Amino acid sequence: SFGVLTLIMGGEQPQPVPHGVVEALIALARDGDTVDWGRRLTPGGTVRIPAAFCGITGMKQTHGLVPKAGCAPLGYSLDHIGPMTRSARDAAAMLQVMAGYDAADATCVDVEVPDYLAALDGSVAGMRIGVERAHHTGDPRTEASAVRAFDAAVSWFEKAGATVEEVELPYYDEMRFANTVTMRSESNSYHAMDLAVQWEAFGEHTNKAVSQGTYLSAADYVQAQRFRSFIRAKVAELMAPYDALIMLTAGCGAPRLRGLGVQSFMQWPVFSAPWNLLGLPAMATPIGFTDDGLPLSMQIVGKAFDEASVFKAGDAFQRATDHHLQLPAMVSSIRGLRVSSSRACTRASGV
Repeated sequence: SFGVLTLIMGGEQPQPVPHGVVEALIALARDGDTVDWGRRLTPGGTVRIPAAFCGITGMKQTHGLVPKAGCAPLGYSLDHIGPMTRSARDAAAMLQVMAGYDAADATCVDVEVPDYLAALDGSVAGMRIGVERAHHTGDPRTEASAVRAFDAAVSWFEKAGATVEEVELPYYDEMRFANTVTMRSESNSYHAMDLAVQWEAFGEHTNKAVSQGTYLSAADYVQAQRFRSFIRAKVAELMAPYDALIMLTAGCGAPRLRGLGVQSFMQWPVFSAPWNLLGLPAMATPIGFTDDGLPLSMQIVGKAFDEASVFKAGDAFQRATDHHLQLPAMVSSIRGLRVSSSRACTRASGV
């Protein structure tokens, strides 16, 4: 799911389409209309990154809130099964059904699941929002259009009555590296035997990514987990005064397939990995389009098991904007494709 497909339309120039989320594009455009939802497993961003590149909502809930029994793992301690939907409200409704304890999953946490929809009052007045720019809009790889779209989103929160303050995540690069070490190690520990006899079956990029765990030592993995415990405490301290943090999901639109591989994708400005390492709820929310007409997205991040605040902020933003109802021009121009705005609006409002 870390890639793109090339869509060729009637002799026009090839256009980038997120791979791993072709099912999302198909679902959201099926029969020329919208459908309600999809779901996906994410160890490092394969809910939020595809959602960002497709212009839909993608929710990675707190680790352990949704059971994963029966799902082949990639990263035991990183994997989440999260909803991909048109709106934050739809994601809240879907997570309401998905969440809950299952003893068959050793990583599942037995906590009460609140009524997520009850928190959706369309307001962020009184909420305290931390804005992380340093490692997102401040990343030199981030496109100017993404900065503008994010600034407009921040401005909306301010005007809507939220208290907005700048924050800076500590040890950001170390978090990304620890997530990579953890994911490569855990994925290889599960899939190594199958890789040895079914290398080609894993696909050109997946087999290379998973096999990288072979070159990591037990000491590497243990050190990553030591750092993980340390940074969880640091970030919890940073987030204590806030109801949510916001930052870009990615600093660009979907990359093109040509020349894209495991290593090249790692160089793109995508910002999802730290929240898998920390296990905190993070939701991708559309905020507009690049200058080339590709979707852009911000993340709304909450404290552990406080998905309600994430949904509240995202739903209020989406009620005031229509980014989540728009399709990229390259998709909506496909012959026979249409989107029923009235139906999408009805779903977003929960009617």
